[in-house]
Amino acid sequence: WLMVAITFLTQFLAMGFPFYSLGVFYEPLEQEFEVNRATLMTLPTVMSVGGMIMAPFLGKWAGKGSIRNMMCLGCLAMGIGFLLSTQVTELWQLIAIFGTCMTFAAGTMGGVTTQALVVNWFQENRTMALGISMMGMSLSGAVMAPVANSIVSSDGWREAYELFGYVTLAAIPLVWFTVVGRPSELPSSKSEQATTNA
Repeated sequence: WLMVAITFLTQFLAMGFPFYSLGVFYEPLEQEFEVNRATLMTLPTVMSVGGMIMAPFLGKWAGKGSIRNMMCLGCLAMGIGFLLSTQVTELWQLIAIFGTCMTFAAGTMGGVTTQALVVNWFQENRTMALGISMMGMSLSGAVMAPVANSIVSSDGWREAYELFGYVTLAAIPLVWFTVVGRPSELPSSKSEQATTNA
């Protein structure tokens, strides 16, 4: 259930920060870069297309590689992506960041990666565990828009993205010290396996 809790959190961040709060940023971005709303829709579009392309590769990685490393790299990518976003001077730079850093982060902090982690840990109650884990995405949809709006209204969109970046980076040690990709990765399991092989 600890894996369910941590995936609840990472999916909250993965969806709430770059996706569900994005609408709050449209107006200040329109003013900043002197573009229309249709042009800004490129941001979620590149994330959706990029996520579709990355999903099979991330799924293969999650099946054979270290899920903990994937999730930590995702947090790092999103944190750096938001901090880089505070320095952009052209809209295409923000689009590039969303198409790379944010897309990779969304796939490794959520989606197939977190689903694989939960599935690895549950035989019974698997569907319930997956449902609870995915509630992080739903909660972020309800919470992040008003939170982002408050920050943007008082401090500005760059300051909001800076805060998002630091919060995401702060999640890295939590993920690193709590996530265990599979029960077989536990030290006790490895010791038992070594004894059995001997």
